[in-house]
Amino acid sequence: MTLSNSPAEIVRKLLVDLSLGTEPSAGGSWPVYDGQVPDSPDDCIVVLDTVGVMLGRLQPTGEQVEDYGVQVTVRAAKHEDGYPKAEAISHALDQTIRNTPVVIGSNTYLVYRLQRKTQALPIGKEPQSSRVLFTINALVALKQTA
Repeated sequence: MTLSNSPAEIVRKLLVDLSLGTEPSAGGSWPVYDGQVPDSPDDCIVVLDTVGVMLGRLQPTGEQVEDYGVQVTVRAAKHEDGYPKAEAISHALDQTIRNTPVVIGSNTYLVYRLQRKTQALPIGKEPQSSRVLFTINALVALKQTA
């Protein structure tokens, strides 16, 4: 079954639902975006789609099983603000994702698990600014249910 929303959109909404960030339209701290990095604010979270892993086929249906790849990037004006946020996201995803429902508009998804492939990695500063970046690469198992 194809997804109506991208895995990045689904994980973005999941982060908001878990109170790890806020909806950009709410004007709160740590807004969570998907697909592209905005120019502002300095402190934000961005979820991007990356390469997933094909796990094989189910028997006897032949349905292909796939874990989708996502990358969560935390951008901050200061290292001392960004690193704790990235670590909080890492630990929350490890501990709270077990058959978690996510609703986007009229679409409902069940997130079975989110498996980190890396720690919260500091990847340096943005080229045109002094804002620091941290990234978390992960695989997400999910299914659209409605």
